[in-house]
Amino acid sequence: MALPFLFYPQNKAFLSKKQPYPHNMPSYATAAEWLIFLVFAAVIGVQVLIAASFIYQQIALNQSDYTEGTIIGIDTFEDFEGTSCWTTYSYTVEDKTYTVKKDFCIYDFEVGQKIKVRYALSDPSLSQIDNGRYAQNDLVSKITTLMIAILLTGAIALFILIRILQNNRKTKELRLKGRVVRAQLLEIHSKTDSDDDFWVEAVISFTAPDTGKQVEKRYEKTRNDLKDIELPKPGDTLAVFYGSENNWLLL
Repeated sequence: MALPFLFYPQNKAFLSKKQPYPHNMPSYATAAEWLIFLVFAAVIGVQVLIAASFIYQQIALNQSDYTEGTIIGIDTFEDFEGTSCWTTYSYTVEDKTYTVKKDFCIYDFEVGQKIKVRYALSDPSLSQIDNGRYAQNDLVSKITTLMIAILLTGAIALFILIRILQNNRKTKELRLKGRVVRAQLLEIHSKTDSDDDFWVEAVISFTAPDTGKQVEKRYEKTRNDLKDIELPKPGDTLAVFYGSENNWLLL
């Protein structure tokens, strides 16, 4: 007797071997998964470049000198951290004037005020305001913050990559070892969530063909394709595409 594909009743070709794999076979990593991974990888790349720039500045400023500079602009704005500033200052080294704009605030600074500027001897365009209260432009602090961000972003990217590789491994296992087995439906429930997605929850029992063990498995998945189809009832026979006890599909 042919297996009743109650979760995909139109799939007659699969039983006659015209279709090598079931319709809901998990695919290799989707384009969306790879795109998300590549976005995170690109973010890490940008963060590494910024961190490398800050490290270069820190190394360059280890050999430095001082000169007098002038505040030529203070731009204040509100963001999620409160009030922030971009302070623009200029200074001259060996008859060449440099103008620098940096994201920091020192609230008693005024336009036109004279300041002490520390600049790198190897590259005078690299500088920072020499002020005891100045913390926002602390390169070490910025490097530390960036390193933490790189670690967090890297952890997310690694998690996504592991998921992609796991999906690929499971797909290969099903394609190489998968076979159809009969399963008995023990319980079934359905619901529509707030996003109007149709969820099917079921408990099934079947004999694992590789071990001979009778196993019970819980199935829970969004199945909008079943929204307008009469679902099977407890006691009905279903079809399972089986690769291993931890890698199977309810068809």
